[in-house]
Amino acid sequence: MLAFKHGKESAASSRTSRTRLLAFFVSVLPLAAAVAPMAYAQHPSHATSARDTRLRKNVAALTIAERNDFVDAVLALKRARSPYDSSLSYYDQFVQWHKDRYVCNPAAHGDDSTMQMVHAAPMFLPWHRELLRRFEDALREVSGKPITVPYWDWTDPESVNPDNPHSVFRDDFMGGSGSPSEEYAVTTGPFRKGEWTLNVHPEGAFWAPSKTVYLTRHLDNVSTLPTKADVDSAFAADEYDVPPFNLTSDRHRSFRNALEGERPANTMACSADGWIGASAGDLGTLGTSNRFTLHNMVHKWVGGAISQGDARPPRRGTMILPTSPNDPVFFLNHANVDRLWSEWQARHPGKTYEPKMGHNGNSADSPMVPFGRVTPQAVENIADLGYRYE
Repeated sequence: MLAFKHGKESAASSRTSRTRLLAFFVSVLPLAAAVAPMAYAQHPSHATSARDTRLRKNVAALTIAERNDFVDAVLALKRARSPYDSSLSYYDQFVQWHKDRYVCNPAAHGDDSTMQMVHAAPMFLPWHRELLRRFEDALREVSGKPITVPYWDWTDPESVNPDNPHSVFRDDFMGGSGSPSEEYAVTTGPFRKGEWTLNVHPEGAFWAPSKTVYLTRHLDNVSTLPTKADVDSAFAADEYDVPPFNLTSDRHRSFRNALEGERPANTMACSADGWIGASAGDLGTLGTSNRFTLHNMVHKWVGGAISQGDARPPRRGTMILPTSPNDPVFFLNHANVDRLWSEWQARHPGKTYEPKMGHNGNSADSPMVPFGRVTPQAVENIADLGYRYE
């Protein structure tokens, strides 16, 4: 930083100072231009004082004003232009970032040096933590209000009771299930068909058939919601993650895999079309040891299977797709995932991100795409990030 000395200066001295100052700014302009794109990709610093710490609340604890403010901020984000890509709305930017993580190289998939995996792999929790806090910052930016993303505690039956004024799927908040007469389009609430348009669409042979320009949901159709016993079972895992660091990692030892909830059977793979996809018709049929759990159960409980009334496989509801952030419920679900991770961390001090190294692109110090230099180890402590959960 330059310090300027005020006082009596000769004209010559003043001219010399101005000349040096001009030279300084000219010299740093190319550097500033080079740094600007990198700075744009970085996340702003967060306050960490107790006074400034953000509080993320349970949906059930939100006041009417808080519910309205959150919905209004989401709608404003949909209307705003993305500062990262002017062709997208600010809201749709988050959908695009998520969708991009499903692009793969069929010839090289399986070699962990070829791509970063933010699903069915260790990066799942920190990557979505960073996505969520950037989303929260964006809501604050467009609303001018201290918005925080509420979490949906899926283990609470009242959270989905339509008669409960504080539940998730009310007309004044997230809207309800899809209408069977309109191919399960959501027709109630602020994100209903005709009012909330999907602009970022799923791609790939397994995903594209489910493309719509409106939200689709079939609540409680192909999954149940997680129970407290399911959560307790995940919390019994005493390591963040264990080899082979994918969806087959032992759920009894890998907290990440237990919370993410992939099936042990390898149902997700890099398809020939260059997109990570699921086995045809695989919507996670309820079973025993081979069932989806926790986070994945919720995606499937909300999205559901959309029957086409013929022999074709059912389409997938919005929350089951790579473009699942098109449904704002996505962020309530992931706030709860993030909350549970923070609780597990508190119960297992010293148990940090794994693998520390040797897993190229997915190690503790690997920059998370597309978030610039932000790494998994940089987002492990939510107190340092400036927020906490109620």
